[in-house]
Order: sequence, then C-alpha cells, then structure tokens
Amino acid sequence: MGDRKSVSVHDTLIAVRQLPLPRSAPKSTEEMLTNRISASTIVLYNINNGSLIARITDTSPVELKFTPDGTRLVGFSPTEGLTIWDTVDMTIVYENDQRIGGGAIAISPNSLLIAETRLEHHDVVIHLAANGAVLNTISLAGRSFPPRYVSEAAAFSNDSKMLAVVNTDSNIVIWDLVLGKPSMLLPGDATQIDAIVYHPNGHMLATAGQDGTIVLWSI
Repeated sequence: MGDRKSVSVHDTLIAVRQLPLPRSAPKSTEEMLTNRISASTIVLYNINNGSLIARITDTSPVELKFTPDGTRLVGFSPTEGLTIWDTVDMTIVYENDQRIGGGAIAISPNSLLIAETRLEHHDVVIHLAANGAVLNTISLAGRSFPPRYVSEAAAFSNDSKMLAVVNTDSNIVIWDLVLGKPSMLLPGDATQIDAIVYHPNGHMLATAGQDGTIVLWSI
C-alpha cells in the first residue's frame, strides 16, 4: 500500500504523519512492511505561524484527510482501521480498531459522510463524520469467484448523494445514498481501477487504471 497521503491541509491547519527512524535496515520483506505501518506520530500545525497545535503518538494511519469543513481529521490504517479526531482538541471521536487487510477512505464534499472500503470484506462502510456511526454497509461482491481484483477506489458525487465504487467483477457501481441502493452499473474490463473521481459538473466520472489508462465515463 505504501505511504499514501501522509500530509493533509485545510485552511490554516496542516497534519503530518511522522514515521520513526529505523534503528537498522530491514532484514526481510516482512520486516520492511511491518516498519511501514508501525506506530508513528501525527503532528498538527498552524500554517500561519508554524506553531504546534497538537501531537498524537502511537498511531499508524497510512492515509490522512481533513473533512472539507476542517472539523474532523480522518486517519486510515490496514491494521487499525478508521480513526476520526475532532480538530478542536484532537480527541478521538471514533475508532474501530479492526484489521481489514487494506482499503481506503473517501469523504463527502458536504463533510457529513466517510466511506471506508474494506478489501477483506469486499464492502464499503458509510460512516457519519461527526461520530463515526455506521449508516450503511455496501457489498461489492460480484458474481465471479475468485474476484478479478478488489479495488480501493471510491468517490462521492459533488452533491454527496451518490457514491461510485468498484465491485469485485471490476464494474463501477454508483450507489444512491439517499435511497440506499445502486442506481447505475458501468461495465468495466480487466484493467484494475486504482482511482475514481467525479467531474465538477456531476455528469462524468474519471477512472485511472493500474496500467496507466484513464477513462472518462458519462453518467
């Protein structure tokens, strides 16, 4: 999974994940991977004057994101799952502490929802950003077994009412979050999709494949 987004910025805040310095070079691939997700420190700074606002120790997110309104900092780790901090005092408002073997997070533009993709479970969990409460769990299981692959990609529409995800058959499924059911299926191919994003007009999707292919979808 690598070190994905270990820096996140919102308005006057910047959150940075700092990894501990290794005492010696890793002796095996297993040791190297363990070091990459080992406990680290998150520091929160004020951009205007560089002052330290908070320091969070003994945590290991591989991805950090602020909600658009800046009230929550969201961290994701394959070993610790999802953690949500209140940016006012950096207290934890939610943590699931569940090893899920991989995945990613997406945050709705209206700052109300967090989508957590869980690779081992082949699903996406929709949380309330305010307190982490689970609103819905969306299964990504397709008809093929074993699946062609499991994607980590997910994206909210600009109005926060739709969520685009990739199922295990490599099809793009657009879920209506208001009705709680799929509204559209875009047939995929054998190319693994690593990223999805909505166009600002809300009528197009862009996907990026592992092979470097970029596809624009009309929806």
